Amino acid sequence: MKKLIGFAVAALIVAMTGAVDAQVAEKKALTLEGARQVVATAIGEARRLNAPGGAIAVVDDGGNLMVLERLDGTFAAGATISVGKARTAALFKKPTRTFEEIIRNGRTAMVALPDFTPLQGGIPLMVGEEVVGAIGVSGAATAAQDEEIAMAGAAAARTLTLAATGGALSRKVTVINSGMVAAGFEKGAVLVNTKAACPTRRSSSRTSCAARPSSTANPAGSGRATSSSCPPACRTCSRTSTVR
Repeated sequence: MKKLIGFAVAALIVAMTGAVDAQVAEKKALTLEGARQVVATAIGEARRLNAPGGAIAVVDDGGNLMVLERLDGTFAAGATISVGKARTAALFKKPTRTFEEIIRNGRTAMVALPDFTPLQGGIPLMVGEEVVGAIGVSGAATAAQDEEIAMAGAAAARTLTLAATGGALSRKVTVINSGMVAAGFEKGAVLVNTKAACPTRRSSSRTSCAARPSSTANPAGSGRATSSSCPPACRTCSRTSTVR
């Protein structure tokens, strides 16, 4: 009987503790699309800096590889090193430069840690106050440039948006290359179509979309083209941006 009473009391204590302290917590997670966006930003920074090469790795918060890109001209070992930097930054939630400096200052015992790459160029990816992964870069001109490229990728991670379901993070952007911009300015063509949201009501003084032509010829000497086409779902005229 005493044992039964003891078990009952223990079960009650566990139940009361569970009611106060949560058993499961929610956290944000980096999606493949979000990781690709971080790598794309880092590649853009490497090109801006005219880096001679660069292997760029992104891992999740558990240090598992998600995306790896190796620019042309990067030495072969750069891929392995970049993954190691990213893993170290993710698992310790600190930039790898911190550990390089600690070892340089005399704490050489840290090199004995398993699966540890204490080389400058690994940066945690933060969204708010949470670490959702890390980026590691190897193979640029210098270790400082490795870190600069990684920091550009980490900055991009802070702009990722929270998906509607789950804790996934992703971000989509539209890229317009310099050739398209130059051609647009030369021809006065529409560069980006920014259609206005369809209002529920329009003033009666405006001409309906169906009554307007799909395009208007360039007025003499205007040097630009205009358009008044409408999306199928909207029967009021949309706005378009023109290059002037």
